[in-house]
Amino acid sequence: MKNRKRYFLYLFLIIWLGIIFFFSSQPGEVSLKQSDTIIYKITDIVSKKDEETKKHLSIKWTFLVRKTAHFLEYFVLGLVIYLVLDIRGIKYTLITSIILAIIFASLDEIHQLFVVGRTAKVFDVFVDSMGATIAIFGANFIKKRK
Repeated sequence: MKNRKRYFLYLFLIIWLGIIFFFSSQPGEVSLKQSDTIIYKITDIVSKKDEETKKHLSIKWTFLVRKTAHFLEYFVLGLVIYLVLDIRGIKYTLITSIILAIIFASLDEIHQLFVVGRTAKVFDVFVDSMGATIAIFGANFIKKRK
């Protein structure tokens, strides 16, 4: 059973890294359209006002929605990294998981330098790292309580 769980976690880690790579590989224009689609749906739910007001709200919420996506993407990644290392019995699972998540976040931003319309931002590495770190500490806390 432990082997099945291990293989599942490895597979999920590879798939999740692929998803992150896929989203990072999209040109800036495509990425922005995806964010805008989500933001417009939120503004439709929250505000039944005119289109101009919705557009104004969507501009304000763009930053929040995009950074939340970064945070959640790496929250999942941090959790999976921690679980993979933990099931393997790695000695310093907590710190190793955090370091690997920061490395992945940094490499992801460097990758975006080579994508049309995208840039690398240190702040995005910070947001990604915070998402991963919170998940890792949470998983470690739950493990210690058991």
